Amino acid sequence: MIKPRIVVTGATGKTGSVVVSELLKAGYPVRALVRREEGRSAGLRALGAEIAVADMSDVERVADALKDVQRAYYCPPFDPYMIQGAVAFAVAAKEARLEHIVGMTQWLASPSHPALMTRQHWLVDRLFSMTPGVGHTIVR
Repeated sequence: MIKPRIVVTGATGKTGSVVVSELLKAGYPVRALVRREEGRSAGLRALGAEIAVADMSDVERVADALKDVQRAYYCPPFDPYMIQGAVAFAVAAKEARLEHIVGMTQWLASPSHPALMTRQHWLVDRLFSMTPGVGHTIVR
């Protein structure tokens, strides 16, 4: 059985790098989505990951990174444009006909939380849950 190709966003971060490593160990083909080529991305390449470089808010580059990918692990960047990046990812995911997105979020994510980033995580969770034809799992 051929395992699905999985794209991992935030692939050089704390959780993303572990996800890449574990998926590769399990025999999955992995495309690591990174902001730039540097030492951490070179380390992922050495493990066997394919590297795709894109800013999360650049829908065309994100769409290129999702070509021939069936599933995704989405760990949003911690920046003020998180919502824009999530929308770009959702658009690209729908166009690429992704089967499923596993989204990393915050356990306190809610629309009324006092922290902006936590409210934005809640919005990203809702966005992916409403993306037609794409399954969604939330990891808190």
